[in-house]
Amino acid sequence: KPINQIRTPPVQESVATSKSSLNDIEHKVLRKMSEPRIHFAIVCASHSCPRLLNEAYSAKTFEKQLAANTRHFFANRENFRYANGTFYLSSVLKWFAKDFGANQAAQLRSIAPYLPDRDAQRAASAGSGRISYLAYDWSLNEQPAARAARRR
Repeated sequence: KPINQIRTPPVQESVATSKSSLNDIEHKVLRKMSEPRIHFAIVCASHSCPRLLNEAYSAKTFEKQLAANTRHFFANRENFRYANGTFYLSSVLKWFAKDFGANQAAQLRSIAPYLPDRDAQRAASAGSGRISYLAYDWSLNEQPAARAARRR
């Protein structure tokens, strides 16, 4: 069963003086920052998820880290492609569309600076083009050695 369909009770942990789940932190704290690039920093450990940085996010480097992770996310052909006026985007942008803008043109403009292709950047900056969403791979994002060991 895909990880997003597994229903487990939310784990509540103490954060400062209140109890919070990871879901609470994502939806009630991080998304409330009005920073759509946060979706490229939140990692769910699935294959289509953004990469996990090997360093902590910090106030001093936050902007640089978010920009780098957003560029890295769109550089992956499994998350983004542009061909013949169509943007093929990760389902993350479908699920959280309103975080990226009020309409399709605004959403495209918000991602334009991070796209790896100049033609895509120009079209997105103009807010023009069609959008198609790519299938999301919920399989576990494992290290190659772990996959090989499991096959034995």
